[in-house]
Amino acid sequence: MASPRFLSAFRLPNAGGAWLMCIGHAATHWVSAIFYMLLPFIREEMGMSYAEAGLLASAYQTGFFLGSLASGPVVDITGRRVVFQVGALVAIGAAITVIGVAENFLLYLVMVMLMGGAANFWHPPAIAFISDTYPNNRGLALGVHGMGSNMGEAYGPLIAGYLITLISWQGTAIAAGMPTVAVAFILFIILIGKDKPVSGKGPQSQGQSMTEYLENFADLLRNPIVVGISCMSGIRSAGQTLVKTFLPLYMKDSLGMGATMMGWALFVMQHGGMIVAPIAGVAADRYGRRRMLILVLSVTSVSMIALTFIENKMLFVVGMGAFGFVTYAMRPISQAWMMDAVPNDMAASSMSFMFLVQGILGMLSPFLGGWLADAHGLESVFYLIAGLLLIANAVTFFIPDPSKHVAQPVTKPAE
Repeated sequence: MASPRFLSAFRLPNAGGAWLMCIGHAATHWVSAIFYMLLPFIREEMGMSYAEAGLLASAYQTGFFLGSLASGPVVDITGRRVVFQVGALVAIGAAITVIGVAENFLLYLVMVMLMGGAANFWHPPAIAFISDTYPNNRGLALGVHGMGSNMGEAYGPLIAGYLITLISWQGTAIAAGMPTVAVAFILFIILIGKDKPVSGKGPQSQGQSMTEYLENFADLLRNPIVVGISCMSGIRSAGQTLVKTFLPLYMKDSLGMGATMMGWALFVMQHGGMIVAPIAGVAADRYGRRRMLILVLSVTSVSMIALTFIENKMLFVVGMGAFGFVTYAMRPISQAWMMDAVPNDMAASSMSFMFLVQGILGMLSPFLGGWLADAHGLESVFYLIAGLLLIANAVTFFIPDPSKHVAQPVTKPAE
């Protein structure tokens, strides 16, 4: 029987805000997951090569990169968080709906880029909101938030698989935008009153001046933890982008799965991640960020290669569940580590910088993966993924890991 002390680690005071962030996070990933689920069918209908399909995924990452340039500074300078999260959800929902009625490749590219950019206007303010609200339980709270991505990426493909079979991929895209806009409305009603500016000048301040912001951002760039985690996360994210892009293509083209079974396979993988996210957050709070991250990255690399040796469809689905259990443990650990290293009034910008690095590498990896798949087969992409995860693991060894993970002060001490 679990001890009361062990169970107390999973208790989150005033957990309502964290669960609302979880639902909003689910809505953002619901749309992106459905897009990647639709990609094999878009490719088939338009007669694309794997490189061209990868270019669509690169467009998403390009939008993500561009969003990174603006989201952190805008959030930290204005001090507003909820309003940007709501706007992001509306934009994401509208973009996937337009994809359902679009008839040319250029419009696909523009809408997918909008989805990526809007997604980045969710993450920095949401993570900053959580970090400020739960300074003593960041790992667990970010783990709850991380569960949202797995919920969206689990149920999105599952429902999309049935809808593609029943109607079409175009109708599925149109339907996908509606729940996201509905969640945006709910969050606006419940949380907009709590959208108070957070700044280094005290509770009554209305954000930072541009001079203050630039000084604080320069401090971020001199912080070895911020730079190290950003580089590690960028490499890991490049591999994760390849998984999202080419796993559905592999299931459809190499294993011959239909839309429904593809949806179930992705559902199983994401549920593994949903279970492990809060557990990984608690483990990182208790045993240290670096130790847990190295363990997770190592196991993920091995499991990625193991998947390529499974030819039975049902065993492949089981293997994806195990893969999801380890690969999605990385997100709350790295985010909590980042939040440990920065003041609250620069929390959004630190995440934005990390996503900026992720966006740069993410823009390149899908097109490179598509070229590799065209030249050497889809299996070669999975060896590239495993290699990227091993490189990320190597970078992790060089990131400073303070022995105590405590909340950082909102402001610098007075001179």
